Amino acid sequence: MKPLSSSVRIHRGRPTLFLNDAPVLPCIYALTDCPGGRLAYEEYPAHSMRKFADSGVRLFQLDIWLEDLWAEDGSLDITIAVKQIRGVLDIRPDAAVFLRFHTTPPKWWNQKHPDECVEYADRPDPVEERPFDFERYLERDNLAVRRHSYASRKWRDDASAMLSHFLERLAARPEGDRLAGVHPATGVYGENHYWGFMDHEPDVSEPMDRAFREHLRSRHARGGVPGVEARQHTSDGIFRDPVSDRLTIEYYAFQHQLVAESVVHFCRLVKEAWPRQIVTGTFYGYYFSLFGRATTGGHLCEEIVMRSPYVDYLSAPQAYTRALREVGGAGASRGLLDSARINGKLWLDEMDQPTHRGTLLGGMPVYDLDTSVQILRRNIASPFVRGQGLWFYDFGPHNHSGWWNHPAYQTEVREMRTLLEERSKAPYQNQSDVLFVYDTKTHLLTANSQELDPLTELTCANVSYPAAYRSGAVFDVVYLSDLEKVDWSKYRCVVFMNAFAIRADTKRQLREQVLRDGRHVWWTYAPGYSDFTVNSVDHVKELTGFDLEKRARSEFVVQTDAGDYGLPDPGEAHRLDWVLIPRDPDEIHGRYRDPEDAAIAVSQGPTHTSWFFSLPPTRAQVFRHFFRQCGVHIYNECDDSLLEGSGLLVVHTAEGGRRTLTMRDGTRVDLDLDPAETVVLDSTTGEVLRRGQDDVS
Repeated sequence: MKPLSSSVRIHRGRPTLFLNDAPVLPCIYALTDCPGGRLAYEEYPAHSMRKFADSGVRLFQLDIWLEDLWAEDGSLDITIAVKQIRGVLDIRPDAAVFLRFHTTPPKWWNQKHPDECVEYADRPDPVEERPFDFERYLERDNLAVRRHSYASRKWRDDASAMLSHFLERLAARPEGDRLAGVHPATGVYGENHYWGFMDHEPDVSEPMDRAFREHLRSRHARGGVPGVEARQHTSDGIFRDPVSDRLTIEYYAFQHQLVAESVVHFCRLVKEAWPRQIVTGTFYGYYFSLFGRATTGGHLCEEIVMRSPYVDYLSAPQAYTRALREVGGAGASRGLLDSARINGKLWLDEMDQPTHRGTLLGGMPVYDLDTSVQILRRNIASPFVRGQGLWFYDFGPHNHSGWWNHPAYQTEVREMRTLLEERSKAPYQNQSDVLFVYDTKTHLLTANSQELDPLTELTCANVSYPAAYRSGAVFDVVYLSDLEKVDWSKYRCVVFMNAFAIRADTKRQLREQVLRDGRHVWWTYAPGYSDFTVNSVDHVKELTGFDLEKRARSEFVVQTDAGDYGLPDPGEAHRLDWVLIPRDPDEIHGRYRDPEDAAIAVSQGPTHTSWFFSLPPTRAQVFRHFFRQCGVHIYNECDDSLLEGSGLLVVHTAEGGRRTLTMRDGTRVDLDLDPAETVVLDSTTGEVLRRGQDDVS
């Protein structure tokens, strides 16, 4: 059999995986990293892989750890990797294998080189490992554990040498002929979040302090890594001051730059070391469900990774936000898949949602068999309608695989794969007439937790975004950094959700490309309030065209004709102590409850219509009400989640009931939906392509 050569190319308008120059649907089955479920050659994982192979899947992913390969004497033993690949080939000889290669060094390395490891600003002593327990290698990643600093040159050099040696050895083996991709992984859970980020503040280690001081000198500045007090300080409501808080802003920016550069470094190493063309990718581009900690552990340097020729795909689990993952939610990704697509990157959603068989993972909803089949259909469809792909990450009920072994799930996998393969033969298009724009650099200038800042991440990303999916409209979503790559001609309405920090050149770009052609533009809270040199309401006035007054508030509820909405409960310590109030606008469409200040205003301009939302909408019916006023097409008047693209319209409902969908050409499609049902239709004709469930006991 010919050795595999793999690549990602734009084909029929979408990033496409090619194996030996043939396009392949990016649908992968992956074993977990958990003991008992991670080894392809063991009995239970092999049984689960065979189920997917029988359903037509030929792409498989496996975890490989330096912990299993690299001994303290410096030797490298690749036996486990060879056995892993062989385990897949024994089930399906024509399989293509992707290795998630963890560049996190073994624990003996951390013990031997403590000065190369992370130190936490809020905890001077690391949490000790438990060598007497048999646990996942990444089990304690999110504690204040001893792990390598991203600033450690020794870690990068040592891990690079081991990865190069591994690839050289594997390429000489027949099992290497079936390697299609390598996914370098490190950071919390291998997902390139900074160590301990959910509850702790890294990294005040010697390597980080030294690297940061060098970075500052290159920018003609001085200082060291800031401590906890400086990181939690904001001097202007939720905002940092670009001058007095510069050191903290610079530090977070540098930390994120190190993470992004390490991603590119290891992907480049793989491509240069492997003897044939090979696909590389990694976990990066997370934006939603970051637990209110995007500033510390999110992915805020997307432009470095998105624009790198050495990175072919990005990946993230589907969002853990309950309003997206539970029944009635859209099952959307944690990443911005449309930005990935317009940058030529394949995106692979990691689908790790439990089935009726249960789970050992806390906080995950578990539904009955019938409901789980509908959720599975929704989750498979979600990335494909955006021209992307996914893998099934199979923890199983006991962390040893088997979530989808039931015949009902395998039937759904097989039928959906058949449908999506057929649809992928046509050029990619979608009919979104709304574009959501999110920013990463805003997080550098705002408070570092959702307890202190209930708006930038909690409301704008994790509350408003899921609500928009239930509005009856369909939309795309991109980073602010990708404005020049957007085809603006298709959008009637552009929503800037948290673009609170905008540089002068980006404002110029907005005026030239966006604020024109009769488009409706939504601004929320304080767009462009900072230009990274000074915070000022004058910036917002100039950008939006509204006369605005900065006013303190203690109550945040907006009244509209479509109902009231407000902030989620942010707790007592939040710093959102002011809002901007439009003065004498052309139209007022919403007011605060007490006192009745204007909260939603409209200004009709010669080139575009500008909408100002003092607080972003947080309810589906509010989005729907104002989208309609902007001329946006509304498919569905009920609060069902809606996805569209690749010629498919996907409707997922919580309550069910009688529905009338209005297609683009005015055709009306009547449906009686069952509770928790997912229906897949042709987005042009309204023909039902997949619904219900095959009678499989």
